[in-house]
Amino acid sequence: MKRIQALRQRFIHEAWALERMLGAAGASGKPPEDAVTLLGHILLSGRTWRRRLQGAEGIGESLWPGWDLPVCREKARAEQEAWHQYLGALTDPDLDAAWKDGFREGLAFEPRVGDVLEHVLVHAAHHRGQIARILRESGVVPVNTDYLNYLREEALRHTA
Repeated sequence: MKRIQALRQRFIHEAWALERMLGAAGASGKPPEDAVTLLGHILLSGRTWRRRLQGAEGIGESLWPGWDLPVCREKARAEQEAWHQYLGALTDPDLDAAWKDGFREGLAFEPRVGDVLEHVLVHAAHHRGQIARILRESGVVPVNTDYLNYLREEALRHTA
């Protein structure tokens, strides 16, 4: 499998995992505020990185948007489509291109595009772990969002 294909697959997994987390948070009736805050942060920070990779300047808003669960669901659908479009245009050589971001504080640092995309995925997984803990502490059984669980469910869906 080519690298870009693998990255696209992991972003599909990320959208699947986020949808499961949104569902688990909503199943509790009144979702824990901290969990919803983190869901919004995952979505907005991912959007920020995608837009910056596409050449946009900073978003001009906090990366902690304070969205409620319905807004998070709406933003998740929009972001899934935006990532699909963005990743669909990338090739393996694009992943090795230096991203001339100009980073913060005048640091001369040029990660590769692929590095930034990996960061987006790891960042989201980190916060999904925090959300799972928050849900468990509020009495909600968190859902399994592991990548291998996703692959298993996909395989079963295609054989059924």
